[in-house]
Amino acid sequence: YSRIVDLPMSVERDLASGQIIAEPVLSEARRRYLMSIAALPNDAELQRTYGRLELRQLNFHTDSSEQLREVLSTAAEHFRASIAAAPSQAMNWSLLTYVRSEMSAPPNEMNNLLRMSYYAGPHEGSSILLRVRSASRMWDRLDDDVKNFTKADIKEMWRYRELHPTLVDVYLDSNLETRVQIREIVIDSKVSAKKFNSLLIKALKGVQPD
Repeated sequence: YSRIVDLPMSVERDLASGQIIAEPVLSEARRRYLMSIAALPNDAELQRTYGRLELRQLNFHTDSSEQLREVLSTAAEHFRASIAAAPSQAMNWSLLTYVRSEMSAPPNEMNNLLRMSYYAGPHEGSSILLRVRSASRMWDRLDDDVKNFTKADIKEMWRYRELHPTLVDVYLDSNLETRVQIREIVIDSKVSAKKFNSLLIKALKGVQPD
């Protein structure tokens, strides 16, 4: 771990918050984490964090489909290593699920990854967000049990106010069939319909939900 102790604290903070990491800082962080992984290849946290740092390159290098595939493939490789080191940690499965959905992985693989993520952490907030984003892209190809897991995740997102903006983003990024499904899951009364529609209107107008 000595290779990474001198990294700015902002790296971990920005990874957690979703803030963009400056390219020189990102490059140095990736270099140092790779050095640590060379010494401790079976450390799940090192592998997972490097995969997340690799994904942050997408903020700077999305000029070609080849670059995109390379970044996603490398991130997936490290998330698989984190799963091998700690298969009981839901976030490892969730991150691989998300990356493979970005790579248009086949339905059987996606269903298995979503299933494993749910088994490992059914109520883990960050995993819920990643699973719903991934599952919403292939709603009509979800196995029945995985579809039920996803419905539970969507209900969980609706239950917590701080997750509403992400749920609205997922809704707006989905096709018509998936939007219908999401509405059926979250709307069970005139009150919830009014609330959900209000969130949509604010999002479309670029207003931050209350």
